[in-house]
Amino acid sequence: LVSNRIYLHSRQQDDEVIAAIDAATGKVIWQDRYPAPYSMNPAATSHGPGPKSTPVVADGRVIALGISGILSALDAATGKVLWRKPAPAVLPLYGTAMSPVVDAGLVIAHVGGHDSGALTAFDAATGAEKWKWSKDGPGYASPVVGTFAGTKQVITQSQDRLVSVSAANGQLLWELPLRTPYTQNSVTPLTHKDLVIYSGLE
Repeated sequence: LVSNRIYLHSRQQDDEVIAAIDAATGKVIWQDRYPAPYSMNPAATSHGPGPKSTPVVADGRVIALGISGILSALDAATGKVLWRKPAPAVLPLYGTAMSPVVDAGLVIAHVGGHDSGALTAFDAATGAEKWKWSKDGPGYASPVVGTFAGTKQVITQSQDRLVSVSAANGQLLWELPLRTPYTQNSVTPLTHKDLVIYSGLE
């Protein structure tokens, strides 16, 4: 809920739909729909076809990540599409689930698919790529941003690791190998003072 509007990302048949809804009346103020056919991994059929990622609203924009990896930025007031990145050639095993984060004018999302992904920062206004770290596929956890010893870091669980990269240029700062049964890499880290707090399966 932002400024009495609910921003919703949903599926209608083979389309994904991003909509702004008046919280007082339930009236749809605007909506954008785009083709997003998706075949679920048999192991995840009960999860549904998504989308699973929560949209983020920042600086007058709505950022949404679709189940197949389509990344969109829309004007929050009008629904005009500002930029859109297509689905990757290789998808995550179970679709996407991480939610993008917006920091200092950048949209940060782990895009791509299994064994073929990149934690990437895009210019929020234009969608231009600013940096990427491409040493692992994406997990299903959302990235968090924290400052430690004067260095702003982006921390997330990737496919097989817990990683931290520089928020300025995407350079790897540290990593912790972390393989999980059935690729259940879906725990979002927490930061508290000088600590990164994480819990997951081993």
